[in-house]
Amino acid sequence: MDIAEQFKSFLQNDTINYLRTSAQEHLQTHLSQIRTDYVQPYIVEPLSHALTYAYTASNTDLPSIFLLVLTICLSLVILDYARRLVMFWVRLVYSLVFWSAILGSVWYVYRFGAGQTLQDAAWLLMLVEGFVVDFVRKAVSGDDGAGFGAGSGRMDGRGGWGWGRG
Repeated sequence: MDIAEQFKSFLQNDTINYLRTSAQEHLQTHLSQIRTDYVQPYIVEPLSHALTYAYTASNTDLPSIFLLVLTICLSLVILDYARRLVMFWVRLVYSLVFWSAILGSVWYVYRFGAGQTLQDAAWLLMLVEGFVVDFVRKAVSGDDGAGFGAGSGRMDGRGGWGWGRG
């Protein structure tokens, strides 16, 4: 007896036929239960109600919804255009200020020389330091900065702002 005949006799066995039919019945009962427990109440019925409402709704509901969606889409397109326009001008102004500062610095160094430029940069840093020190002193002491009396600005008690050149 060859393998094909053995396999054929095995498939025609009563036990195999019983398992095949019982597995099909078991699978059908489970699939039927899944359909009644999950698919029917959660997918078919809501979809059916939505489609029924869409087809039986009055004629003004669907055009109103379509007009609302169209208005929202057009608003988003216009807002995107406005955002891009504002960002273009902000980038343009930033670029102009940046390159103007670079070119102005190069021209200043060319016009007055490196030594004078370093002295002026040191003076500018001292000016900024005076503002920062005054701000920190007022923030720590709780002073609102209403008065400009003697001693304001410098922390060494000599008064003034310390902006003097030279």
